[in-house]
Amino acid sequence: MLVGLGVVVVALLGWQITRLTQPRPFSIQSARITKLDVAARSGEVEFVHPKSGRLTTVTARNIPPDCEVSIDGSRADVSELRVGDAAAVSGLFYPWDQSARPQSIHVTRPAPATSPS
Repeated sequence: MLVGLGVVVVALLGWQITRLTQPRPFSIQSARITKLDVAARSGEVEFVHPKSGRLTTVTARNIPPDCEVSIDGSRADVSELRVGDAAAVSGLFYPWDQSARPQSIHVTRPAPATSPS
């Protein structure tokens, strides 16, 4: 019986370790770009975590070339993004190093204020 219990415990531990090391899909609808290095194709976003309510930071160490980038609905390049932009980001989150690999970045910028003539 103890051997059977030991096998079950080892199996559960293996399953948990496997589950925790697998990348997970994520989607953040309301984030702010806080760091951006266009040459290194890396960046960082902050957002309020929906479950904890805490301000959370996620780093993308490698924004892939096939990452879909748009600004106000128009196709764009990573070089057109700016620190402070409001963005919706989706991709894969890697729990072991708390990093992300974005698959899409959609930025919405406020319309420029116009002055009456």
